[in-house]
Amino acid sequence: MECTNCSVLVGCNRVVGALAWGNGGLAAFGASNVIALFDPKVSEIVGVLNGHTGPVNCVKWLDQTCLTQSSESVILSGSSDCSIRVWAVSNESNERRCLAILEGHKSGVTDLAWWKRSDGSLLVVSTSCDEFVAVWEASQTEDLTQDSWRLKQKIPVGFKVQHCVAVGSLPNDPDCLLMALGGTDTRIHLYFSDSGGDFHPSCQLVGHQDWVRGLQFHHVRQGEPGGERLLLASAAGDRYVRVWSAQVASGRDAGGSLASLSRLAPSSTIRTSNHSYSIVLESLLIGHEDWVHSVDWQPPTQSPSERENLRLLSASMDRTMIIWEYDEASKLWMNKESVGDAGSGSLGYFGGVFSPDGQCIMSHGFTGALHLWEAEGDGEGCEWIPRPAVTGHYGEVVDMTWAIDGQCLMTVSTDQTTRIISKKKNHWYEMARPQVHGHDFFGVSAVPCRRSDGSYTIASCSEEKVIRVFTSPGAFHETLGQKLTSDSAKQGKKPLGARVKALGLTNMSVFGEGTDNADVQASSMEDALEQGQDGYADGPDVAPNATPIAVEGPPLEEHLCQNTLWPEAHKLYGHGDNVFSLACDPAGEFLASACKAQAADVAMIWIWDTKSWGNVAKLQAHTLTVTQMEFSRDGRYLLSGSRDRSFCVFERQVVEGGVGFKLMKRVAKAHGRIIWGVGWSPDGKYFATGSRDQSVKVWAMHSDGPTDVPIHVLKLKSSVTALAFAPTGSLIPNGFILAVGIQSGAIQVHLLRIEEKVSSELMWSSNVSLSHGDAVRRIRWQDGEDGRKLQGLRMATCSNDHSVRIFELAVTR
Repeated sequence: MECTNCSVLVGCNRVVGALAWGNGGLAAFGASNVIALFDPKVSEIVGVLNGHTGPVNCVKWLDQTCLTQSSESVILSGSSDCSIRVWAVSNESNERRCLAILEGHKSGVTDLAWWKRSDGSLLVVSTSCDEFVAVWEASQTEDLTQDSWRLKQKIPVGFKVQHCVAVGSLPNDPDCLLMALGGTDTRIHLYFSDSGGDFHPSCQLVGHQDWVRGLQFHHVRQGEPGGERLLLASAAGDRYVRVWSAQVASGRDAGGSLASLSRLAPSSTIRTSNHSYSIVLESLLIGHEDWVHSVDWQPPTQSPSERENLRLLSASMDRTMIIWEYDEASKLWMNKESVGDAGSGSLGYFGGVFSPDGQCIMSHGFTGALHLWEAEGDGEGCEWIPRPAVTGHYGEVVDMTWAIDGQCLMTVSTDQTTRIISKKKNHWYEMARPQVHGHDFFGVSAVPCRRSDGSYTIASCSEEKVIRVFTSPGAFHETLGQKLTSDSAKQGKKPLGARVKALGLTNMSVFGEGTDNADVQASSMEDALEQGQDGYADGPDVAPNATPIAVEGPPLEEHLCQNTLWPEAHKLYGHGDNVFSLACDPAGEFLASACKAQAADVAMIWIWDTKSWGNVAKLQAHTLTVTQMEFSRDGRYLLSGSRDRSFCVFERQVVEGGVGFKLMKRVAKAHGRIIWGVGWSPDGKYFATGSRDQSVKVWAMHSDGPTDVPIHVLKLKSSVTALAFAPTGSLIPNGFILAVGIQSGAIQVHLLRIEEKVSSELMWSSNVSLSHGDAVRRIRWQDGEDGRKLQGLRMATCSNDHSVRIFELAVTR
């Protein structure tokens, strides 16, 4: 079996420093405990680096000159698991490997900085939540493997946490290094290293009134604006950006901003064996209205003789990024451009970076999405145009389901959002966010009964005793290029979208611009623009009644946050605790639900009629929480697994007054630990259960109920957390394909041969790069019209590592 990972969707960690853009064109960002590699040219994640056991807090790219092998790029990553990892990423193939693991901190790593000395050695400085700053040295940069590294120095900093670090060389003394530390004491601490020696405290820069969150050095070359000097940009929670200048002391007598400021501002002095440097505040940049989290200098040009403008990018929690430019005529820093998000769905940015050529900027925000802008035009006519970038969950993805036609994948997460993923222009994108909730989600189920107008229906459950049912609006189908067929859609009675009232949880239908008037309907982006429905009456910062509109390309994060909600059709009440799992029969006639339970009377499974949305049955068999349920293909049987280590099979029967369900068999102690996954074979004659006891058991189904003992047992090396049978057995005569997800994040695909003696064979197992970074929570095979168009099979997986992966598998025999 051949397997291809055709898509990875995951959000960026919500910490400062989790995003970096390399010289090779790829961007790297921390996503839970993995590093995702994002290619902005195709707007797609092209790979992941899997190895950390805790969330990744900071990522840095090294220049390609740091490795003798120019065909590889190097990435540094720091994590909450107290370690630093050095990665090699091939520029010519998909090969990615971990070169070294640096362990020395007792708490999570918060930031990294590096510098390559003139003698070829490489320094890496790391800050942490412990009482030390660590300095690592690699004397040989031929391969940067484990043996090349040593802990050169540990600098005590006390109990004041240092959030950020930067390293640079003094202008006229390239072998003399300056290290800047910033943290909770609001001061910038400067350390000096002379010609390869250790770092020693030099001075402190005082001025910020809140935590220092971002630092970066920039060497201004001779002949560039302002003259040769070393600039240090600092960002802090006091809403200000400060630019500090280190210059040979004689430069204080020259004209310009440095001379005028030095007479008024306090200065610090650093002395080397050849020069004396004065460090002063060159500029205070005022423009942000909330915490400033990061600063990034525009990368210098490759040609030393080419003159360039000095530009600095700052990112803030006020939902804006500002590009500051040094004006040589006035000797002042000017606000050159400001970009950001308008609307009420975002809480700002944690970081912003320039592209290697300076023509693009990228940020990561509170919702986990990346935001990308590209410069069009030159000079005063330059405009920064938003471009699609990756979006994804920033919390554990706990459940997912395919739509009836297989065109859309619906996911829910502990980040309190429901998201819909679909294929557009040969790439998988997030196309809608039907529900932005106030509670962490537990489950989702597609209701397969396609409505007469061709729309979708989904049900979700979360940390509440209510099941919410949603129907897809008109704007969603127009974005997918689907045409609705019913008279209500043609007459404008179909909701265009939905909105949520302030402090509310219910998605209310929207037919026009915040009204219920069916005559006011924007069926496309062009119609909305003509009716003026894209404007904000209260200004760009407030969008209380954002109007849903269809878009042609992949939606931007602003659009997803506030314009893609689905209207809520029903609420189902009755459970005694938070609803934990959902399942719908293939015909879409019944919805099964179960809640968290510590007693048998609460652990009942409720059956809902999807026509009336009334409760038609309560099935009592389990004594603890039902973890997963699944109907057989013909809808005749309902299978459930529970924390009480048992499974139950219920049979659908026709009774007086309607339809009922009868318990056929409950197998107590079917496993030695919690049952996390259950699944039916395509023909309904077999089913499998997976448990924390590291086993998958296959059971046979007969007319009088399931067998008392399994007909086959698969033993694995880790807890089983998810499983699913492939939707068709026609590819393998007398056999079935079973996918299994385990606690470590690995995925296995087994072939079950049903002959006189049941046997199994491992067909495919994910390697490190194709595995999740944490436990697999759900596996779903694509079925429906889109699934049947494939030559092979398509499988989606979700995990506690915040990611959703889509695989395409080809059976080679």
